[in-house]
Amino acid sequence: MIASSLAGILYIVDGCSRLHHVSGESFIATAERLPTTVYGSDYLGISGGSAYLVESQMYPLLGFRKSVVWTELTELPPAVVAELKAGQNPWSLKRRAAASQSPATQPADKLHL
Repeated sequence: MIASSLAGILYIVDGCSRLHHVSGESFIATAERLPTTVYGSDYLGISGGSAYLVESQMYPLLGFRKSVVWTELTELPPAVVAELKAGQNPWSLKRRAAASQSPATQPADKLHL
């Protein structure tokens, strides 16, 4: 319910004019894509058995355009669905940073051997 409300607000406030249904695989690829100066995506939430992202892209002469991307929860891996239902964002920058600090990438003085 919250995600659909957020999508509606985005549509009205930001001029978001596109709503796209995608496969679970495409949804995850979009969510995992790292932000750049011309592209970004943010997880909105889940509602009614679906998950939602807002995707922002910069187009020459047009500026930033936003669209809402969604997929059914049944299209996503069970572990991802469990995280989403627990209110977690598997694609947050904090979680990405923590994941990138695996033992193989930590400085030797930080390793617990």
